[in-house]
Amino acid sequence: MGAMYGSVVNRIMESSRYPEIVPGMGATFCYWSDRSPGTVVAVRYAKDGKTVKEVDLVGDQTGPNKVTWPAQDYDITPGWTEGQEIPAQVITYRMDNRGYLRKTYINPETGKRVMVGRNDGPGLVLGSRDYYRDPSF
Repeated sequence: MGAMYGSVVNRIMESSRYPEIVPGMGATFCYWSDRSPGTVVAVRYAKDGKTVKEVDLVGDQTGPNKVTWPAQDYDITPGWTEGQEIPAQVITYRMDNRGYLRKTYINPETGKRVMVGRNDGPGLVLGSRDYYRDPSF
């Protein structure tokens, strides 16, 4: 679910249930109070073939919307579309036993992929791309 501090809006967004996850779907990474857009590039299922086990994502590119600049509205370009080669900078999230996707990393000592702590790492919202930089920092 992500960190239990920071923006209340981000924490509420993270706590919603996931829609059906498919490659090409938009995603939002939720940090302390900022949000950045991403795209689902791959979905891996458990042995039953139905339960999502892991999701690979890439970050999207953002740029100021020329019409509304300098407001906080941005153009978002998906970082991947169906048929393209998957970029090298893939971020993997794994489903935990509570049904939340949590960011993973490769443990340098064991070489195995492990999940970050329950309150560590960015939270994830699937089904929409959102960009926001908190101007108060």
